Amino acid sequence: MTIRGSIHNDESRSTQICPDPTHYLLSWLDWSGDGFSRTRYRGDNESGCTDFAGVWIALDLLGSLVIVPLAIVSLLTGLVMSLGTKWGLFQHYWVLFSFALTILAILILLGNMQSVRFLAGTITDIDNSNVDMLRAGLQSELLHAGVGLLVLVVIQVLNIYKPRGLTSYGWRKQQEQRAFRQAIDAEA
Repeated sequence: MTIRGSIHNDESRSTQICPDPTHYLLSWLDWSGDGFSRTRYRGDNESGCTDFAGVWIALDLLGSLVIVPLAIVSLLTGLVMSLGTKWGLFQHYWVLFSFALTILAILILLGNMQSVRFLAGTITDIDNSNVDMLRAGLQSELLHAGVGLLVLVVIQVLNIYKPRGLTSYGWRKQQEQRAFRQAIDAEA
């Protein structure tokens, strides 16, 4: 079964349905990234100042009201899930690496949002000299979106495949649990 979607009258993209929730997340990221890149591309190619104003204001609103809150919720749910499952936060290298990448991505996102907010604020006094600055900023935004999507895919791959490798704390906890089980089995 295939779902066909349309963004700006583009009927050429299709997505296979599968029961894995990761697929839906990555599909949403793909579609939203496609929409962002189209918005940036349109703003970059148009010569009118009003297009740049709309693009930067939209990026500011989307980032502030959707992307940053979802990133923080993602960090918090990852923390709760890692502490509430057998994987633990400090027991496996892949969990630590995934958590560290998430924190790094959020810090970079927050820093990038400051520049987006600044450029969205310069829209009020836009003239021909500011258009080049806004155009260069859009190229930087496209780079940030691409690298951010790559980091999200790496985190997703780590969370799906769960590569082996215990930290020293995880190894120690595993040995303690084995010793505890052996002591209980010996008493019985």
